[in-house]
Order: sequence, then structure tokens, then C-alpha cells
Amino acid sequence: MAFRRTMEMIVKARDSDELVDYAFICEGRQINVHKLIVGVQSPVFKAACSGKFEKTSKEYDLADFPLSVVNQMVEYMYKGTYEEDLSGGHSSLSFHAAMYAMAEKYMIQGLKAQTIRHYDNTLRHETDIVTILESVSYVYSSTPGDARGLRDLVISFVRSRLLQSYSSSRVYGAFQRALDNEPSFMRDLLDSFMRSPSIGSCSSCKQGWFVNTEILQSRCKSCGRGGARSWPVGAGHKETVHLI
Repeated sequence: MAFRRTMEMIVKARDSDELVDYAFICEGRQINVHKLIVGVQSPVFKAACSGKFEKTSKEYDLADFPLSVVNQMVEYMYKGTYEEDLSGGHSSLSFHAAMYAMAEKYMIQGLKAQTIRHYDNTLRHETDIVTILESVSYVYSSTPGDARGLRDLVISFVRSRLLQSYSSSRVYGAFQRALDNEPSFMRDLLDSFMRSPSIGSCSSCKQGWFVNTEILQSRCKSCGRGGARSWPVGAGHKETVHLI
């Protein structure tokens, strides 16, 4: 209870600019903060605040991100959570992707974990595959290649939803734009199919929505009957298709 009260007092001090000693600059706005609060959560901000950069000042320029995203990063640093803010024209998915990109760049580990959960939850409730495909460019362009948090999620969801509506010209166009704009997305998608030809969900182990699965029986597209066997990946034509 006492700790919660202390945090409420710190948030109140920030809101009233009491004892603030640092500021973020974004879109011409100054967001006043406390060095101690932002420095202990981000090694990058800590270095800037403590003079480990070549030039130390009392301001840090965050022009690479929208003001709505910067405000919610500060919100997280003081309250441990953030809210979805679509005032900058973001979709829900692109907003959480932008929050992830900021957390990744400034090494805010708690925020990064929270954005992955929010992005995952938004994906699960998103019924339009085109919206998911449109978020691909932002996910891939705003994060480094070794930051797999959102990339692996979007690959899994695209795989699970795409075939259901691929015949739609709208979906097909969005998919082609995603491939054209982000070649790394095409590489990751192909790699995912090669490593895990079949994915699904499991009600027994409950390890998540996407687990590797094994296809026990297939239907022949020539005769329409069950009992066909799919070629194992990399097996060539050593087996014959079995029909019953």
C-alpha cells in the first residue's frame, strides 16, 4: 500500500512538473520527466542522463517516433502500463508495433514484453486479414532483423488466416504488397513453412495457439478421397501416394 502511494506521488510530481530534471522533445513538444525514473528503465536514457554520450544536455530528441507513442512510453515508465492511442492515425496493430519499436530501440525490457502481449491480443481479435497484412510493413521496417518478438507473431497469424481468404482479390493484393515492400517478410514466411510445414493449436498441452502439428491423413485432390499421404518436406519422391 505504501509503495502504491509512493508511485502515485511520483506520477503527481511528473504531472505538475515538480522536481523534473530532464525532458523528451517530440513534434515541438517538451515532455518533462525525472532522470531517475527514465534512467533506471532504459540503458540508453541512463547514458544520456549521466553524461556518457559525447554531449550531455537536459533534453533528448525523440523525433523518430510520433508524439502519441512517446507520451505512452512515458506513461508506462511512471505507471507500468500504457494505453492505446490512435490519435496519430495508427491502427491498433501499428500503434503497438510502434511501441515495440521504441521499447526495442531504447532497451526498455518491461515495455517490450507488454507490447508483445498487446500486439498478440490485438491479432487474435482482428478479423480482417488485410489489416494484419498492412501492419507487416510497419513491423518489419521499424524493428531490426534480430528482434523476433512481433515478426514471429505476424508470420504465424498470416499463415493461419491467409489460405482461408486468399482467393479474395483484396486479400491477394494486400499480400503481394507486403511481399513487395518487405522482402524479409517473404523470406521469414518461406522459412516458417520449411521449418514447420503444419501448425495448429493444441487443447491438451495448451502451449499456445501455434504449435507444430503432424498431418496423419490427407485427401487426394484428384479423386477427392481420404487416405492420401503428403510428401514429407525434403523427402523427394521416395514414397508413393496411398489411396483407399
